[in-house]
Amino acid sequence: MALTGATAEFLAEARSEGIEFGRTLTIGRQASFAGPLRLGSMLRRNDVWPAGETRRDFYRRFRPGPPWEGEPYLRALGARELQVLDVSGYERADVIHDLGDPIPDQLEERFDVVLDGGSLEHVFDVRTALANYMRMVRVGGRLVIQTMANNHCGHGFYQFSPELFFRALSEDNGYRVERLHLAEEDPDFSRPVAGLSFPFGAIARRRFAVADPAAAGERALLRTRVGVILLVQAERVSAAPPFARPIYQSDYRPLWETASARSQGAAERTPGRTRAAFRRLVPPEARMAFALDLAPWLLNLLDPLRHRRAARRRSFRNRRHYRRVSGR
Repeated sequence: MALTGATAEFLAEARSEGIEFGRTLTIGRQASFAGPLRLGSMLRRNDVWPAGETRRDFYRRFRPGPPWEGEPYLRALGARELQVLDVSGYERADVIHDLGDPIPDQLEERFDVVLDGGSLEHVFDVRTALANYMRMVRVGGRLVIQTMANNHCGHGFYQFSPELFFRALSEDNGYRVERLHLAEEDPDFSRPVAGLSFPFGAIARRRFAVADPAAAGERALLRTRVGVILLVQAERVSAAPPFARPIYQSDYRPLWETASARSQGAAERTPGRTRAAFRRLVPPEARMAFALDLAPWLLNLLDPLRHRRAARRRSFRNRRHYRRVSGR
């Protein structure tokens, strides 16, 4: 579990928006893929530098802890009470709990911020884990998640789509997504050299805000050549219990309604003479062969740029779904 450069910037932006980190819970003890120089520049850039603190004082925050520790940065963002939840105590967790099991009542609505810096993809029971996160945030507090999207196969159990968080963190479940970003990052640790290992590859490149597929009217598809992480910030707006109602992907419900209306209309009308004659003369297997075997081949000949246009629709160049917020 580690804060990447994009995640650290995402948190500084949250603080600049007035979000309080006073009582913060992290899922696992957070390392940092950005050092004091970059972290300090993020605080200054977002105008959230700790009041009355010199640069030397800020750098000294990192002196007592082990290398790569992310806690001093969270303290600089205003975390007065900082607790760590983990499945075991090997990283000095304050709360020992398996996220595959429901949290105890004493953790309900306890924290201003619950921060997952890269654990959800490692938990088999995602539904229960996400519900646990949601229940631990107080009404008016924030849930912040960093997890894996494209090109991180094998990193954990899962790679996630923005659709999941737009649907799960909805008002029906007591939440409202404030920001959902995708960032081009490939965080990893070096192989030990002379007994030393260090994080690398987490220099943030481009970061994009993602439109809710329900609002865009279609799926937000994405193909990339580089690794992409997903960042979500959601406010708890009510104490509604998570997942009391079924959750469906946004494009299925209108599809079901349209299909139902069509089937009802089809039952009320008979096909025209031309259509009926065509169905009698051309058997279903012939129509299927044309539609699935011959038509795609013909389309490739008649429209050679079709695949390029499809690739553009499934890239960050699709302005209907993605808006760049940082990076070059």
